[in-house]
Amino acid sequence: MEVYVGKQPDGPYVVDNSALSVVKRLITPIALSGRNVTIDNWFSSIPLASYLLEQKLTMVGTIRKNKKELPEKFVVSKDREQYSSLFGFQKK
Repeated sequence: MEVYVGKQPDGPYVVDNSALSVVKRLITPIALSGRNVTIDNWFSSIPLASYLLEQKLTMVGTIRKNKKELPEKFVVSKDREQYSSLFGFQKK
């Protein structure tokens, strides 16, 4: 667990509170364990998924459609049939 106390003033207690950095700190005890991490949409990203794979971890969660690394086909939904699903896969 990590408590968020807001932006800290410059000094010895300054930490990077970006979503990617927070997850990297939190998964340290389970790295290389082959476990699955469930992640909220605030933290989910393609770079995070790649990093977790390097750490022998998998991830499940929703991802916000404003993430720049998402292909356009996943972002635009107005042409898709209601209640339909779209899945994407890659080698890893």
